[in-house]
Amino acid sequence: MGRRAKSIDLAVIQGGKHYTKKEIQKRQKNEQNLKVASNKIRPPKWLSKEAKKEFRKLVKELEVIELLTNIDVHTLAVYCDAVVKYAEATQQLDEEGLTTEYTNKAGATNTIQHPAVGIATKYATIIRQFCTEFGFSPSSRAKLAINKEVKAKDPFEEKFGDA
Repeated sequence: MGRRAKSIDLAVIQGGKHYTKKEIQKRQKNEQNLKVASNKIRPPKWLSKEAKKEFRKLVKELEVIELLTNIDVHTLAVYCDAVVKYAEATQQLDEEGLTTEYTNKAGATNTIQHPAVGIATKYATIIRQFCTEFGFSPSSRAKLAINKEVKAKDPFEEKFGDA
């Protein structure tokens, strides 16, 4: 599998291939044309009440770093849904324990792993996978920080533009 693509700004910062000014300007223009709006970030109707609450909380946090766009709504919604279902499974395990009694067809009773253990594990995996997409872990935030250039505000530039 090949390497993940990098923005031209990141590629220039990290060195590597030496781009001409014309190549850099072309890539910057192309990347700018691919920017997606972020004016319709609302929880989908199919989310539960609890998942919508989680969605709104995360959107508020992610607005600060300007990471979310309109096309990320359903990805974030799947994450929020998984968080709520994981919490439900772990709550059930807290109440009922990690094991349960099972009577097979022959009438023998055995102690088995509670089915909610598998459900919790499944949703924990989903959560972990989506965490990297949105920077919800320290290492994934570090990777996002590499790609995000933070510009200091210049008072002159604010007043007269960056021409």
